Amino acid sequence: MSLVSVGQRIGDRLHAKAAVVRVQIEDRLDWIVIAWLIIAGLASAVRIAFSPAGQPFGVETMLPYALLVFAPAASLVLALRWFADGDRQPQPRFRLARIGRWTEVERELARKHRLYGAGGIMVSLMVGMLVAVPIRALEYFGSMPAISGPVPAWLSVLHTMMTLDVVLMTSLYAVAFVAALRHVPLFPRLLAAIWGWTWRSSL
Repeated sequence: MSLVSVGQRIGDRLHAKAAVVRVQIEDRLDWIVIAWLIIAGLASAVRIAFSPAGQPFGVETMLPYALLVFAPAASLVLALRWFADGDRQPQPRFRLARIGRWTEVERELARKHRLYGAGGIMVSLMVGMLVAVPIRALEYFGSMPAISGPVPAWLSVLHTMMTLDVVLMTSLYAVAFVAALRHVPLFPRLLAAIWGWTWRSSL
């Protein structure tokens, strides 16, 4: 047996396993959203309870955590509606494939190709985008205390900016995940924009 055939068999197995993972994720999207709401809600309650904020907790205390909990879930649900037609959405006019030997094919012909859609390594990328949501939330929980009452102006501004950043990024990752799941043509550009924003905000 040649190395080429062994590599082909391994690649086929990995592709098949990735397809199973993708189907399992898609079938459990409702449970994923519910689990996120429960776990993130409990984590927010614990963070507020153990923060050095004075009592009583007001809107300025609860609102950031409410946004953090509900914004990604709402974004995912809305994206499922926005991208319901998935790969039937129009292709971008400006093509990114400029280097190499590329051939334009019809949509129906592309669908018949064994590598069509979110399979193989794309499943790992999708899982990574989904996992990025709780990771960003954990970073927020660990770095930002709950605030209430009069606070210094610098702390209020910092808290607001950090809250907007985590809410925006988790929501965008949820939307990008659905775009990949539904084979939306704009997905590569969307993900590149998210990564660009992440890199810029980290500077």
